[in-house]
Order: sequence, then C-alpha cells, then structure tokens
Amino acid sequence: MKQTLTAIGISLMLYGCAATTETVKPKAFSDKYSYAYNVANQTALTANKSKLKDFTKKEIDELKKVDLVGGSAGSASMLFGTLSLLTGDFASAAVNLSGGIVADLSAKKHSSGYSRFIVTNTLSNDNESDEIASTIRKAILDTLPNGYKIERISFRGSIVDFIVGGKCDSVSALNLNFENDAFYSIKSEDINPELNWCLSGGYESFAQIPMFSNYQSNLYHTVTSNYGFDSGRAPYGTIDFNGILKAMNIDINVVNYNELIKEISSKLPKTYYFYKTNFSKTVNKNTNKIVTLMDVMPAIFNNGVMYNFIETE
Repeated sequence: MKQTLTAIGISLMLYGCAATTETVKPKAFSDKYSYAYNVANQTALTANKSKLKDFTKKEIDELKKVDLVGGSAGSASMLFGTLSLLTGDFASAAVNLSGGIVADLSAKKHSSGYSRFIVTNTLSNDNESDEIASTIRKAILDTLPNGYKIERISFRGSIVDFIVGGKCDSVSALNLNFENDAFYSIKSEDINPELNWCLSGGYESFAQIPMFSNYQSNLYHTVTSNYGFDSGRAPYGTIDFNGILKAMNIDINVVNYNELIKEISSKLPKTYYFYKTNFSKTVNKNTNKIVTLMDVMPAIFNNGVMYNFIETE
C-alpha cells in the first residue's frame, strides 16, 4: 500500500562527522526480508552501499558460539570488557571474532550507523517537528521514575536535554552561562568532579534548518523522514542509553538497552518507529568520552515490540 513519504534534508554534525541529504528510493515489501529490513527499505538506511542486512540462521548460530547473541554474560562479554579497558575498541574485536559476519555500522559515515526515530506523520513545517520532539520527550519522561524531569539547556547554537533526578544533577542549578560554549566542549568533571550529567538524547541546533519533500513509500502510513531522522535537529536526537539507564540506576548493557527502547516505544503513538544501529555509541557528559555498547544486532522498535534483522524462514 503506497503512501506519501515526507523527507527532511538537514546537515548533521555528530562526533565531528557530517551527514547530508540522501536520495530515498523506497522498495516494495518482500517476504524474503524481515519486517525490520522492510521498514528500513523505506528509507536510505539500506541505500548507498549500506552494510545493514538481515542475518541468516547460520550466521546467528555462528554468533552464538562466541556468545554475541542470546546471552548477556559470557566469555565474549568479559573478553570485550577487558579489550575495552585496554584498547577502547571491542567493536572491531567482535567483528574479527565473528569471522566478519558482523559489520560495525556505527563506524561508517552512513545513515545506518546512527540510531534514530522514523515517524509516520506528514511534516510540512518546523512547528510540527517540534510537536514530534515533544511527544518523544514526554515518552522518555514517562519511562523515568516519578519526580524526575528533563531540562533543556541552551549552549551556543544548540539545545540539549538533560535528565534531573536520582544521581543525575541539574545543569541549570549551576547558574552558569553556556552561551559562549559549544556543547561538545563541556564536561561536568571540569566544573565539579562529583557532578553527574545524564543526557536523554534530545538535541537540536539552530543552525540546522529542515527542508521538506514528499515521495511514495510502501508503509501503511504517511511517513516523515530524513532517511529515518538523524541525531540532529530532525526532530529529536536519539535515545541515550548511557544517560537514561544511569538515571534509572540500571546496569548499562544490551539487554537493558533493548528493554528501555521497548518501554519508550510502548508510550509513543503507533506511528513512531525507532531504528537502533549495532555497537551503539553515545557521549558520557561527565568525561566527554564516547561510550560504545557491545550491541551486535540492529533492530527496529515499534509499539513496544522489537523487530530483529533476521531472515525469514
């Protein structure tokens, strides 16, 4: 069933990497692909030499041998924890250990390397983009414990969402002027080593102006997408696993990350999807160091359900 799909084209800066508008050519749903891959096929997630794919049953069996799927605590997990401390690069180790089955999508300058929302609403102006961002922000807030809140802190040319509650400290309470500071240059330990800043994932930049265009997709709704929403100004950022799980005092691991996204997606309208790349990365705002999760399997989340990129039998 073809429907109009609205594309948002923006310029994105994430960890110093630029992304530009990509041409989207939606493909018809096919029984040989998983539901996750069929959804991704409506965006540029699978275009332009993308490494995103459906895993075969044989590949899953091979990954299980090194405990990369189907378990949260095994020899591979401990090995990667050690490698992370020694080299900071267990993603490459996972790829090598699995015989090249797994591609580290997040290491590439491709849209499939960034987790983001896909929202099936028609978008024609920036106010509607703000409404979508508010809906996502509320779903995250509703997932947090009672009494928590989300502060929107203005840095030079951008606004960033911070969680306040539990062990997560308020940024606004410091009464500091951040207007002359870029977001990526600020870390809490420089202000006070005892501070804990927790990001929710919300980020917008005044310098990034969305542009809109429409094309036909094969989803059941009218889709608004800049190839699935970049982690920039369109219209939310992403889900920051490090910040939200830390705020909830939950261990930061793949299982808890997946459960978190399922919970957030269950609180969103059915027209909201979330694409999760593998080896997900975020920034710890206490240290400004990049945190990588040993997250082998990409997935699509919708209405509280997780859809894996695994070939149908």
